[in-house]
Amino acid sequence: MFFMKVRLSLNARFQGRRPLTVPPPTWRLALLALSLCSFLGLQAQTPQAGYTAIPLTDLSAFQSTAGNWTVVGSVTTHPKKAGQFTTTSGTGILVNQPTDKAKANIMTKQEFGDVDLSLDYMMAEGSNSGVYLMGRYEIQLLDSWGKPNMTYQDNGAIYARWDEATQHGYEGHAPGINVSRAPGLWQHLEISFQAPRFEGGKKVANARILSLSLNGTVLHENVELTGPTRGPAFPEEAATGPLFIQGDHGAVAFRNLAYKAFTQDKIALSNLKYRLYEGAFQKPEELSSKAASQEGTLNELTWRGASGANEYAYQITGTMQIPAAGQYIFELNTGTRNQMMIGNKRIPDGTPVQLQAGAQQFEILTLKDFSWQGQQLGLMVSGPGMRRQPLHASGSMPLNDPTSPILLPVQGEPKVFRSFIDFKQDATTPERRIPHAISVGDPSGVHYTFDADNGALVQVWRGEFLDATPMWNSRGDGSADPMGSILPLNDAPALAVLTTTNAEWPTTEPEGTYRMRGYKLDAQGYPTFRYTIHGLNVQDRIVPAEGGKKLVREIRLENPASTGLYFRVANGTGIAKQRDGAYTINDQQYKVKLLEGPTPTVRNGNELVVPMAQMRAGQALRYEIIW
Repeated sequence: MFFMKVRLSLNARFQGRRPLTVPPPTWRLALLALSLCSFLGLQAQTPQAGYTAIPLTDLSAFQSTAGNWTVVGSVTTHPKKAGQFTTTSGTGILVNQPTDKAKANIMTKQEFGDVDLSLDYMMAEGSNSGVYLMGRYEIQLLDSWGKPNMTYQDNGAIYARWDEATQHGYEGHAPGINVSRAPGLWQHLEISFQAPRFEGGKKVANARILSLSLNGTVLHENVELTGPTRGPAFPEEAATGPLFIQGDHGAVAFRNLAYKAFTQDKIALSNLKYRLYEGAFQKPEELSSKAASQEGTLNELTWRGASGANEYAYQITGTMQIPAAGQYIFELNTGTRNQMMIGNKRIPDGTPVQLQAGAQQFEILTLKDFSWQGQQLGLMVSGPGMRRQPLHASGSMPLNDPTSPILLPVQGEPKVFRSFIDFKQDATTPERRIPHAISVGDPSGVHYTFDADNGALVQVWRGEFLDATPMWNSRGDGSADPMGSILPLNDAPALAVLTTTNAEWPTTEPEGTYRMRGYKLDAQGYPTFRYTIHGLNVQDRIVPAEGGKKLVREIRLENPASTGLYFRVANGTGIAKQRDGAYTINDQQYKVKLLEGPTPTVRNGNELVVPMAQMRAGQALRYEIIW
């Protein structure tokens, strides 16, 4: 079956989705495609596809160390001792609790070169640690929660090198945005690292951080590391090295440690030939009775054999040297109809295919049947131990025409902005578009989205406010994208009448149950939303607190509540009450704490609800969201 693709712009796998974060002035970081799935699935204990877990059933994966490192089953911040954890017995979490007598670092037995690393970590209050790639290049871990100005010494930074002569650091790379979570909450780190290259014992290429994302936000991309950062385990560089974690600066915990190791193998192409058939073709079969108008050889994989033609079929054949047997994924992009064959087998785009090592004959066919379509040919491949890499020539896959981003900053006072918002609650739910979203940005850098169709607090995030490029560029689609580290909450009604205590929470309200009555701005510019639900008039106010570390939500009912009315403060897995009265949600992804109102209860194991029938008219329900 012929595989059809029609693209007017670059495929998302080649250029990337719309940015999840665009921190000026480094907005171009967003060209890196970034999936939310790894962050939204933070609590998952199984490694991502293609990753190998570092076992945390005991310390056998690590070289011998001191007693500050142990394996436990759970960890929370200590309610009375700042900077320390409370743990329970079990497995799955590597925790460091240094003392004056035991404050050693820890190092894996296994060594790595080129590697993708994925892990979750938790900082105690005021704590400091670091992950050294190959034992030499440090990614800083620090309790930087709520800090306004970031340096190379802060969370998610690439730490500086050190000059002993001047006693100064240099070549440190600070995060362009602070996306740190609060102490006691899990954070997710992903790193793509390329080791230095050596030939004949001499270094010929420096190490690189190809990309680094923290809590779903790209912080660094293609950063060259000219040498080890300060405090390495090994002063001299090498082709491989262990994973090294600092243990002498404070309490820190890790889980879901996983890696994908890469070789330096590449697929070589040879014997490249092309045939050009001029005309508008719809199917490959139409070429059987046609003679090529032009043919020749190519030095590299490119569309340029079709230069000068407007409508054509362009066929490339050649030999592909597969370095090792295994599953490979090919991604072909021509902006037109296309197909790829290896031997006599059609290769589905983006789908794993099993190949044997050695020479394989291949064919690429592209049909350009509209003169206005651009000319491009890109072929990406990944395979066993092989990083995703291009097989096409430089310049054969041009970027889209550059578009200047249309960013909405927040300066001086809050900003209220209405748009469509695309929302995905977790890794298992499909993305959906919220048509009547109201996003509120704050100068402190903490923002949220409110759904005017049901009164839901949909999401909160830290960073810049909104990217309105998809709304206002060209014809636009009415949507805007948050620019920062997003904490998705939910898009179900916050208030609901339940017929029984175990009734399922509604995802929507019956027609006529809810009516938005607008919002009113206070003297500082913060909105109070007003809506009617189940005959109750509600005032809903959401404001930042403590310099943007938290959001406080206040709900007031203007008339008495009916029996069976509940307010859902949060929903998610692993809801647990802490000793300070706060509740951790989604396995310590964020916290909520009730400040005023009736006592909440955990319902059905995954919902924190407040019985509103206990409230008097005018009484407030107030709670804070901490992340």
